Amino acid sequence: MSDVPGLLRNPKDPSTVIAHLRSEEVSALKQAGIVSDALSLDERSVRARFADTDTQLKAKDVLQA
Repeated sequence: MSDVPGLLRNPKDPSTVIAHLRSEEVSALKQAGIVSDALSLDERSVRARFADTDTQLKAKDVLQA
């Protein structure tokens, strides 16, 4: 389990969890050197835990590019 709800578009708003990632988005995160500390699954999403808020924000920026 994780103490964060997942990869969020806005780290201060848990309702902005990103429910789906395309393979291209995963590749973009890998190319940017962003890796998660843990992954978890639920019925509707994959949730990634990052080392810190800065890494989470960097992941958000890569996905929005």
